[in-house]
Amino acid sequence: MSASILQVPFEGFQIIKLAQSFSLRAYQALYDDRTEPVGIVAVIQAFGLVNPSAQTLDRFARELKNGTSQRKLQGTGIELVTGQSSTTKEMTKTQEGEVALMILSFLLHSLRIDTVTEIVKVTVNKTPEHLVPIKPRRSQIDSLVKAVDSQTSCVTWQETIREAEVSVGEMPLASARSNSPLPSWAFDVPAESLSEYFRGLCSICRFPDEYLCVLETSGSLSVPFALASSICGLRVCVIVDGEVVHGSSSAGQWQVRLERIKDRTWTAIKFGRKMENIQDLLVVDEVGPVRANKIPVKGIGRSTTVGQGMKEPEADDLAQCAIGIASKALNDMQREVLDYSEEDLDSVSYQSNSTSSKGSRTALTPVKTRVCARVVALWWDCSISHAAEMLAEGRGSVALQDDNLGWDHIKFPKRTLGNITSFESLDGTKKMQRYRQTCEPCSRDDYVRLLHTLTSQVLLLSFLEFNDRSENSIRVRNGSRPHNTVLGRAINGTRKPSSLGQTDVLRSWYYWIAGISPKELDRVDAYSMEGFLVYRNLLFDLSLAPCASETVIVEPGHILFEHRRSDLVVSADHGYAVIGHPQYRERKTGPCRIKSADKTGPVNLIYTVEEQENKLELTLQLKVGDSVTIDTSFHAVAMESWKLEYDDTILDCSHGSAPRTELISGETIEELTPGFGPELETGPPAWRSLKVFKSYNNSLGEVAALMSANGR
Repeated sequence: MSASILQVPFEGFQIIKLAQSFSLRAYQALYDDRTEPVGIVAVIQAFGLVNPSAQTLDRFARELKNGTSQRKLQGTGIELVTGQSSTTKEMTKTQEGEVALMILSFLLHSLRIDTVTEIVKVTVNKTPEHLVPIKPRRSQIDSLVKAVDSQTSCVTWQETIREAEVSVGEMPLASARSNSPLPSWAFDVPAESLSEYFRGLCSICRFPDEYLCVLETSGSLSVPFALASSICGLRVCVIVDGEVVHGSSSAGQWQVRLERIKDRTWTAIKFGRKMENIQDLLVVDEVGPVRANKIPVKGIGRSTTVGQGMKEPEADDLAQCAIGIASKALNDMQREVLDYSEEDLDSVSYQSNSTSSKGSRTALTPVKTRVCARVVALWWDCSISHAAEMLAEGRGSVALQDDNLGWDHIKFPKRTLGNITSFESLDGTKKMQRYRQTCEPCSRDDYVRLLHTLTSQVLLLSFLEFNDRSENSIRVRNGSRPHNTVLGRAINGTRKPSSLGQTDVLRSWYYWIAGISPKELDRVDAYSMEGFLVYRNLLFDLSLAPCASETVIVEPGHILFEHRRSDLVVSADHGYAVIGHPQYRERKTGPCRIKSADKTGPVNLIYTVEEQENKLELTLQLKVGDSVTIDTSFHAVAMESWKLEYDDTILDCSHGSAPRTELISGETIEELTPGFGPELETGPPAWRSLKVFKSYNNSLGEVAALMSANGR
C-alpha cells in the first residue's frame, strides 16, 4: 500500500489511562488467571476505542452478571466457575475495558479462537505506538483470549448473528458439507481484513459525520454486519450481487456499505471522507475459513436440517431414521474396561465393510444409556409428548432396515430418495450451480453424511446428564463434525457398534465442542475448553449407578483451584489400595435367606488435590469405620464400575434387581463389610465361593465394597 493511501485517523484518539488501576492485588489475580497486565492494557487500548450501542452494551453486561456463578466440588477446593473471574473483572472496571471485553466476546462466539487471536494480534500491532507503546507478545495475547473465552461463554450472541444473517440474505450454517463445494457466503472474510475493517469502524464511531467504510467480498457478511449495525449502531447498506437487500445506497444514508460480489476470491476494505474519495485500505487475495459461529445444542437437529432450508416433512423422516439407528446402536453397544484411542479423527470413510474394533473383546458389558424422550426434545427443540412420538416412530423405522447395513447401504425415506435421484439426473454444470446456491444435502453421499451427523448428535446428547446449566447453555461450533467423534465413529449404520471405552464420552464431547481431539487422554476427570466444562458425572454423583458411570455433564465455565485457573482435572494414579480388615464378617450356609442391609455405616470421603503444569491431580480416600482405608480415584471407580453388569442380581447393592436372595442347601457365602481380608475357604466342588458386602443403599459404602472385592 503506497504512502499516499489514506490511513485510519488514529492520531485523533486518546490514550486510555489504565496503569494506575492495576494494584498489586490485581497483578496477582491476573497472574493466577494466567494473564498479564501488558496484554490487557494493549487489548483495551486497541478494542476499547469503538463507541458501541448503549443497548447492546447493557445487554452484554446484564447477561454476564446474571450468568456468573460459582460452586465447589465438595471437599476438594476445586471450584467450577461460570462467568466473570479475575481477568474479566479487571477489564470491566473501566467503560473502555468493558467495550473491549464485549467485542472479544462477540468475536469468540462468531469465529474460532485461533482466528480471534490472529485478529487481536494484527489489530494491536497496527495500533499506533503512541497509543500502545508496549506491544504484547503472541503468548500474552493468546492467554488473554483464552481467559476471555472461558469467562464469557455464559453470554450468547445467537440472536445477533441470526438477525445479521437475515439482513444480509444468508442461511445459518449448522453443518457444512465436507466433500462437496459450498456457497461463497459459507466462508468468513480473512482475519486481516476483519482487523482493518474494525479499525475503520472505530474511526466512524469517533467521527460519524466525516468517514465512510466499504467492504467488498464474495464471503459472508454476517460478522461485518453485526459489528457495524448491532454492536456499533451505525447505518449500514448491504448490496448482494448488485441488489440492495438492507438499508439505502443513497448518498448520506449509510456510513458502512457491505457488498457481496459473486465469483470473487478477494476481499477489499475501502475507507475515506466522501464516496468519491474512498480508497483501498487493504486488499487480500483470499477468502477466510468456513463460518464457525457457535450454535446451541438445543434444537441442533432442526438447525442441521430445517435450518439449512430442508422442508419439514423430509427433515422429520430423516430425524426418525437417525433416532431409530441411535436407539439400536445403544441397545447393541457394549463398554470396554480399557480405553483404546483412535489417533485419526479427521475423516470417516463410508466405503469400508470392516466391523472390527480396536482392543480386546474381553470384559465387555452392555451399555445402559438409552435414547429417551427428553433427549429427543432437546435435540429437536420440541415438547416431550412430540418427542415421545418421534422416538416411537424412529424405533419403528429402524425395524424396516436390514441388519448389518453400513452407512453406504442404508435405506433412505422415499422423499430423500426422490431428491437424490433428481440431483443425480442433472449434468455437471447444473450440479455445481446447485452446490453454490445452497448448503442442503444434494448427492447420496451428502445425505449419508447428514444422517451419520444426526445420529451422532442423538448419541452424544444421550450420554449427557441433564441439569439447568446444560439444556439451554451448551453451544458447539457449526463446523464441528460429531460423526468424527469417538462415539460417532463407533456406529456404522445398523451394524454392531464398536465397544465404548470409559473416557470415550468425555473425549467425544471435547471434540464436538472444540473441533479437535484432546491432547491429554490418560485418567481425565474434567476438561475445560472453548468456554465450557466437560466432566464425569461421577464427580457429583459418586455411586455405582449406570448414569453416574457412563454420562458426563457439560456447562459453561472454567476450573479454579486456590484462585488459579486450570484446564484439566485428572486422577492422580491408575491403581488403588485397600488397607485394613472388615469390621463385620459372617459366613452363612443354606438353606437360608440373605436380607439386604447396610452394616458398613458412615464412610468418610477425603480429597487431595495437587497442581502440576496447569492440571489438577485428584486423589480420593475412603475411611470406613476405624480400621479400613481405601486410597482410590475417580478413574479407578469408573474403571471398576465399568465392569458391572447391572442386569445381573448383585447381592445387597442398590442397583441389584432383587432386595433379598435365598441360599439353597449346601451353598455357602460370606457376608462382610468393605476391607481387605483373606479369601473364603474353598467349598464343595459344585459350588462357587461368594462374598456379599453389606452396604445396601449406602452409595459410598458400595463404592468401598466394589474396591474391596478386587482390592490390592
